[in-house]
Amino acid sequence: MPEEIITFVKSFVPIYVIYITNKDYFYTYYPLIVRCYNLKNHNFQTYLRRLVRRDCWLQMEVLLTQKFDEWILTRKWRYKLRTYPNFVIYLKDLCIEGSSQACRQLIDKRLLDTRLYSVNRHKKIKHKNIKWSN
Repeated sequence: MPEEIITFVKSFVPIYVIYITNKDYFYTYYPLIVRCYNLKNHNFQTYLRRLVRRDCWLQMEVLLTQKFDEWILTRKWRYKLRTYPNFVIYLKDLCIEGSSQACRQLIDKRLLDTRLYSVNRHKKIKHKNIKWSN
């Protein structure tokens, strides 16, 4: 097919479909798609948990590149009776629970690069075991 026809047809296809076709398009269009989402959006939180549980390192790599500074500044992230110091530590704990090694290595590498990594960081996670009894 001539190149002109391909570019013409491609102009009608939405980027939500294009970024799935190959890796170059993924790196080009995926950051544009996730740029508008933040942690206040519940669907985005669910999406991030699903990425970590399935160990989707390619998407996590792009998200960490774009959103890491925002996530590290999010303080006191609460999830399932636990309070995490920030969102990145929550994601790391989720990687440990779900045995997602590729995502955990990406997060650890990113934490080491920013000098926010601490060996005893897990001690800052606060647990609340509140049970109702009559």
